Amino acid sequence: MPVFLSRGIRTPAELAGKTIGLPECQQTAALWVRGMLREHYGADTRRIAWRTGGERMPITLPPGFDVRPQGEGLPEALASGRVDALAATRPPACLLDGPAPVARLRPDTHAEEIAWHRATGFFPIMRCLAVRKDVAGRRPWLPVELHRAFCKARALSLAELQLTKVLRVSLPWIANAYAEQAAIMGGNPWPYGFARNCTEMEAMIRYAVADRMAAEALFHPSTLAEPT
Repeated sequence: MPVFLSRGIRTPAELAGKTIGLPECQQTAALWVRGMLREHYGADTRRIAWRTGGERMPITLPPGFDVRPQGEGLPEALASGRVDALAATRPPACLLDGPAPVARLRPDTHAEEIAWHRATGFFPIMRCLAVRKDVAGRRPWLPVELHRAFCKARALSLAELQLTKVLRVSLPWIANAYAEQAAIMGGNPWPYGFARNCTEMEAMIRYAVADRMAAEALFHPSTLAEPT
């Protein structure tokens, strides 16, 4: 998380009372950021002003939850100091090569992520595979077969990462990176299915309840009245 250094932010807990930019409030990554700050780092997220850059649909928020559009690009807002920090998956230009006094809140992000994973056992869930209820009702065999197909595809992908004669990705030290990953996370860092992900999903529900966002905010307005 890049921060504007003149704001005196040196620890995640010091983000309370500050302004943080994030692409969208209701996206999964933003939910994880708020939950991590609150539960792992002790930041009072209700005292944070959130400024969004690309909200794609209206959302219903509880009183006291300060979320508003920034009205400009979030990287530019960080570079100028109009937001104090930025929660984004891609480093902004002002962090990489700009003159703005911007730096990562945690310089060694790799070590920080490993420490968080070891403390929680989580590798943040970002996507899910969904099947319409009416389709599953007509083809009750489909959900489990889809699950098995994705498990087989994952196994093929992980096996290819271990190849050293012909690399499958353009990273010269991918074999070393895979070995480190396996030592930390085991041979399957992408577990599928309910049993392996139950604790993590319960944490996500806990984060969402703490934010008290309306369930309708998760769905496109045009789908709310659709029959299941």
